[in-house]
Amino acid sequence: MADGFQNRRQRQQHVADLRDAALQAMQPEDIAAVVEVLVGKAKGGDLPAIRALSGLLGRYKETQLFDTAPPVVDHAAEAAKLARREAGNRQFEEYRARREAEMAAERAAAEQAAG
Repeated sequence: MADGFQNRRQRQQHVADLRDAALQAMQPEDIAAVVEVLVGKAKGGDLPAIRALSGLLGRYKETQLFDTAPPVVDHAAEAAKLARREAGNRQFEEYRARREAEMAAERAAAEQAAG
């Protein structure tokens, strides 16, 4: 292999040893300071910081930090949809009024012819 390890198990052990050495070299205050910086960057929209925090919290899922975010509403599209609906309602009401008038005239003509 190009990385100098004979097999995957050796590489995994090497990474585990590096992680252990890093954790032993850090104090809880150091970790808290790093997390504080990451949180500040993540709040500013820095995607690598968001991913790093997500990695600290567990296996990365793109939606993990965004599930609680409110949905984005396109107000212009909603207003246009409402306007189309209201226009359709007006057209229907106009049609219904015309149809009722036609039916009343037909009834009156039938009564006059019968009577």
